[in-house]
Amino acid sequence: MDWRCDDCFFCSNFRFSIFKRKFVNFIMNFILFLSLFFSFLFTQENDFRYNQPNGKISGLILNDINQKPIEYATISIFSIKSDVKQPIYQRISNKNGYFYIDDIKPGKYKIIIQFPGFEIIEKDNIILKPSNMNIDLGTIKLSIESIELDQISVNEKKNFIENKIDKKVYNVADEASTTGGSASDVLEQIPSISLDIDGNIQLRQDGNVTILVDGRESSFGNNVDMLGADMIDRVEVITTPSAKYDPDGTAGIINIILSKNEYLGVTGNIKPFYGQRNNFGISGSLNFLKNDWNIFTNYSLRNKTSLGPRYRKTLSYDENDNLIDYLSSVSNGQTYRHPQNTNLKLGIETYPSANETIAFDLTFMTNTGVDSARSFTYLYDLDSYVQTRTIEDGYNDDINFGFGYFNNLSENEGWSLQFDFEGNDNYETINNIEPDTSYLNLTDEEGSDKVFMLDYYRPIENNYNSDDSKIEVGMKVKSNNDLKNQNYNDSPFNYDYNYNRLSLYINTSYYFTESFGIQGGLRFESSTTNSLFDTFGLDLNSPANVFEWSLSELGEEILDFEYSYDRIYPSLYFLYDMKEKGDLKFEFGRRINRPGPWNLNPFPSINHQQKWIRQGNPLLKPEDIYKYELNYSNKIPSIGYLSVGLYFSQVTNLIDRHKFAKAYTLLDNEQYCSMSNYTSQVECELNEEEWIDYDVYSILTSINKGKTEDSGFEFTLITKPLSNWKLMISGNYWYNNTTEAENKDMLGVESGFRGKLKSTFKLKNNQEIQLIGNFRTKMKITLGEIAPSQSLDFAYKKEVDDKFNITLKIQDLFDSRGFHIFTNQDVEYDDTISQFMEADIRWKKRTISISFDYKFGDFKKKKYIRGSSGYDYGGSGGMDAGY
Repeated sequence: MDWRCDDCFFCSNFRFSIFKRKFVNFIMNFILFLSLFFSFLFTQENDFRYNQPNGKISGLILNDINQKPIEYATISIFSIKSDVKQPIYQRISNKNGYFYIDDIKPGKYKIIIQFPGFEIIEKDNIILKPSNMNIDLGTIKLSIESIELDQISVNEKKNFIENKIDKKVYNVADEASTTGGSASDVLEQIPSISLDIDGNIQLRQDGNVTILVDGRESSFGNNVDMLGADMIDRVEVITTPSAKYDPDGTAGIINIILSKNEYLGVTGNIKPFYGQRNNFGISGSLNFLKNDWNIFTNYSLRNKTSLGPRYRKTLSYDENDNLIDYLSSVSNGQTYRHPQNTNLKLGIETYPSANETIAFDLTFMTNTGVDSARSFTYLYDLDSYVQTRTIEDGYNDDINFGFGYFNNLSENEGWSLQFDFEGNDNYETINNIEPDTSYLNLTDEEGSDKVFMLDYYRPIENNYNSDDSKIEVGMKVKSNNDLKNQNYNDSPFNYDYNYNRLSLYINTSYYFTESFGIQGGLRFESSTTNSLFDTFGLDLNSPANVFEWSLSELGEEILDFEYSYDRIYPSLYFLYDMKEKGDLKFEFGRRINRPGPWNLNPFPSINHQQKWIRQGNPLLKPEDIYKYELNYSNKIPSIGYLSVGLYFSQVTNLIDRHKFAKAYTLLDNEQYCSMSNYTSQVECELNEEEWIDYDVYSILTSINKGKTEDSGFEFTLITKPLSNWKLMISGNYWYNNTTEAENKDMLGVESGFRGKLKSTFKLKNNQEIQLIGNFRTKMKITLGEIAPSQSLDFAYKKEVDDKFNITLKIQDLFDSRGFHIFTNQDVEYDDTISQFMEADIRWKKRTISISFDYKFGDFKKKKYIRGSSGYDYGGSGGMDAGY
């Protein structure tokens, strides 16, 4: 069960300490109440022993700043007549702020109401008499104490996982194993998140996941390595978002929340790190908070170098099991990546009144560097080795700024207005150097996203749960433009992609009993997508080379394509709180996966020696997804936290990679045969293989595969076997069945299991050791299988004092992380061939690094920052949007 408050008004780092104080306060008050109860039986005056009617005192306790109810406030009743200095009655307020004390004897009393961090309220001369035995104190508003907290430990940690109604939150800021790394290192530590064979983020083995940063989409998509790990405060995972969220992403949403200041005065930190193979960097923050102004900055500079060995063996056979040598090869190589990433975030908040927040933030990210790949390929038809090199050089600049105004009109009612803008500028050169040929691709890309959001929420009268019974409505307008200016060996091409969307949503929550509630919503979207591929007058009917031929094979329809649709996305939740037995939740939602420019752009990338072509498909349609989930979670005494879930989804128009072989020639049959020495057209075509040998290319693209049914099971267990040992075990089993497909070799089942084990040991003298294990069983894929693998990360952290610590980290301790793949595919071009492929792919090798973290400033936490956690930032995203 989740004891945390979704609408907590304190800074997030303060939540756990509040709970500890509330729990301790409850135990102490309970013991005190028992002792006072028995003393009361023997110390009251005789007139209390007579059989007189008993009375009651009730009331409602609210936060004076935001009008929210205060749970666990202590209400103490003292008798004015009695000499006893201890309370004779004592209660605490419930989660709705109400308290009710009955069985009170007639008399004259004083009432004291208190809660940590708030001013104490005293009510004198409260008189219960036969003519007035029921007293309602009405609404009592507690004010924030004017004094500040004493200096606290800046190393105070929050729980790693928080289970919210519609999402799970992972607090990763203090994880030693991610220090000095990238955002992908952080995400790999989270249950059900992994990296695929190309290093892209997956959720439940599905790469169609929406990645957000502070509630906003980013131009880098799943390439989260641009973001430094030390800037990240927490990660939200939403697998079946409600109607107020954007419906993008089959698997759901991963929202990366960057750190934000919550300390008074001037504070900050600086964190340099250094590792093997020229991996180094520095990150830090500088913050200022005084009165009604909060200014915070985060900065990160990372120079990263990774080496990844590669091996690929491809053997092709005809119908008689004879080796087709010109389609067979063995390649050994290595990739070298050397990116340099710079991140800067600046945020400003001001609070014109107790109910208003005005916020602005700006995030700038840049990525420069060189990637290169070198391979030695044995070609069976030539019986010789050839060497190829690919060098990629360029930069990627991304700037994002947002403005927001948030207003709480009254208790549980408010509205917000937000505007976000993101612009990106990318430049890339790809130089392919081969023995007989080389070509140069140039790409200059500019893009922008503009988003406007308006949201309103208000409570629904409810006798059981007034906080969570509410109605939410909102509007979102989004416009996206992406222009790629590309060049192939001095031939220009432009790809212009535009996308516009209007969204309206309504979302309602209501509780029918104290334990059972329902949340339902509808989201309407009207979308238009159009793309224009400009060949600058090139006649695709008369291609002059492989590049132009690969474009001509797609047809002229790719030159100007438009796709519009209107859809309604429903969502439904059933919530059942079984108290100490846990929480049960059923979820349903409709989702969409829209193909992006990467999947749509038809500009081909060619490897002439290995005869490979990678190419987008402008004719792709969005995937349509219906999702169902059943989840159970509980905090089990003496065991720990347990979460178990079952999920199922149906996907139509599934987008998937598709590989096929195509015979390349610049002449069709009739043209070739008219120039040949064959005596007839028939004889020429019967010997077609003589003139298309060595010109068969394997084309890798994306298609709408058909229909799939995906299901799975996941679990997370967090426990403490010993007082100084915390253990997290998580796993995910998936079973995906493709029931309809364009080609028969796409039909079939994909399945497997991934697990994570995270073990944290607290040692003496403020030392910590962390071990992160990742493992997967043999994975069955449609065309073959991926071999099982295991890997282990190690981290040691020493806190020298409250402001300085040292971390030693070893990623992939046994140098074993990678993919070993086997596939067997029937490929069609003129005849059916069988193609066997075996590959070893690794993105990086074992890396050892050391980092230092020094904090400066007093680190006195402000008791309450208006707007820090009381708003649904992100509007229709419903998440903290980083203001």
